[in-house]
Amino acid sequence: MGFRGKMISEYLLRAAADNYGFDKASCRFIAYGRENNKWLYAFDMNHKPYILRFMECSGAYLDKAKAEMHWLSYMSDNGVSVPSPLRSGDGMLAVSVQENGETYLLSAFSMAGGRHWNKDDPNLWNASVFYNWGKVVGDMHRLAKNYKPSNDFERRDEFNIRGMD
Repeated sequence: MGFRGKMISEYLLRAAADNYGFDKASCRFIAYGRENNKWLYAFDMNHKPYILRFMECSGAYLDKAKAEMHWLSYMSDNGVSVPSPLRSGDGMLAVSVQENGETYLLSAFSMAGGRHWNKDDPNLWNASVFYNWGKVVGDMHRLAKNYKPSNDFERRDEFNIRGMD
């Protein structure tokens, strides 16, 4: 599996550019994911910024990745301010690419607007921010109650905090 310091190969960058239809020259590394098997890149297409995620994992995870992107799409389509998934050229929400016996899942979505917050600046980090944050979380919760994944998508594992000790 992946590790920090390892970069995505030219082959995988080309596969991403071919699948999503952007110029590979606009693609730039921005961060590793919280787990060691994720890499995040930014790219531009039609004068808009996007995020490209590479995830090294088993091919069996592809359905879960598609389900995650479908859920994000549902949230976005219903007015929640979340990154909108970008479909590949053949309409897929996530793409599987093989390299050297490893499976990489690629997904892309719009770059979230905004800026980094300075929690020490009371003009930025205040009651208004917390109110709006709570509103978005509330909207997500309300919509999640009615979310019905299509038959094409496996439902992601549910997290039940009540069952925790």
